[in-house]
Amino acid sequence: EIYTLSLHDALPIWWCRCWSKNFWWSTTQLKNRSRWIEARKPKITREERSNKMPTDDRRLQGVPVKRVAIYARYSSDLQRPSSIEDQVRQCREAATRNGWVVMDEYIRSDEAVSGRSLVGRNGLDELVTLAEQTPRPFDGILIDDTSRFGRNLSDTLPMSDILENASVFLYFANCSLDSRDPNFRLLFIAYGQQDEQYSRHLGELVHREQKGRVLKGYLGSGRVYGYTNVPIE
Repeated sequence: EIYTLSLHDALPIWWCRCWSKNFWWSTTQLKNRSRWIEARKPKITREERSNKMPTDDRRLQGVPVKRVAIYARYSSDLQRPSSIEDQVRQCREAATRNGWVVMDEYIRSDEAVSGRSLVGRNGLDELVTLAEQTPRPFDGILIDDTSRFGRNLSDTLPMSDILENASVFLYFANCSLDSRDPNFRLLFIAYGQQDEQYSRHLGELVHREQKGRVLKGYLGSGRVYGYTNVPIE
């Protein structure tokens, strides 16, 4: 049986074949042209290519270098004072990795001061005061760990907001947490809750040991002013 197509039925088939042929032809032309362009490009040696690679030095790229201060803290007079040096060293290494410049004149620390309160945190208070100046002397503050910043979210969260309003960022070297990160607040709260929990648990352990000493007939604390400890024979 022979089927015949009318002109009305044959036009769509003819148009599809012409469109396919034109599409193939245009694609082939584009490929040939890209090959021609690649062939005409000058050959670059390995040495020239290495010279054209972007440098890591932001000053040579025209990007302003971030100036950062450093804050360190340890909470007990029983800890090693070298803890401050260790924290500053960690912050310096983080600054080097990120291409920042540490302003040595703005390195502050608080020694033998608890992180559960802002009382006595003179080093941190001074950095916050400097951050609110115009023009500000630094662009960010580096801290080794979130626990060094504080162990009370009711203090540290408002402090981070003050620094954000002053356009000064916080960077915690131990966890690479940057306050310019859109998820900073969520992550900072998570770390802060862990820091608070550790501090409270440590306080419970201390109170338990003190209670045990009192039940045994000893002083629950250390030396008492005006008295001398005498060993019991």
